[in-house]
Amino acid sequence: MKDNAEERTHPVGLKKPNELGLYDMAGNVWELCRDYWNPAYYKKSPTTNPCNETKAIFRAARGGSWRSGEERCYSKARNRNVPDHHKQNGGFRLVLE
Repeated sequence: MKDNAEERTHPVGLKKPNELGLYDMAGNVWELCRDYWNPAYYKKSPTTNPCNETKAIFRAARGGSWRSGEERCYSKARNRNVPDHHKQNGGFRLVLE
């Protein structure tokens, strides 16, 4: 969040974890997701593990960043991003399934 981040990203784990014990799920960087951006997708998507795999120009990004206001810094916050666009407030999270 703008008021908490000193206008920069922070190493993972320095801020308090969320209610599930996960660190930095919101507010550090917008996290580029596997699914493609479609603002209407969740109105018709499956309720369990929805992932829009219909190719589009933009990918979904989640969680807000250090440049975001408080209203955008939560794990369900969604935005769109071009996958090869490099930003100071964007990143990704590796997931082991």
